[in-house]
Amino acid sequence: MNQLTMENPVFVTYMIAAAIMILKIMGQGWMTVFRMLKSEAGLLNPEDIQLG
Repeated sequence: MNQLTMENPVFVTYMIAAAIMILKIMGQGWMTVFRMLKSEAGLLNPEDIQLG
């Protein structure tokens, strides 16, 4: 277990890659919502378009 330190360049590379992957996964849902609303395809049913 002494290889899991900041002095090990392989472990540092793994930590950076894992952090980037976590940030991507966290942002993926918001990116989907943004793109659906931007293309006006974010509505599930035609009834959602009708006002009042």
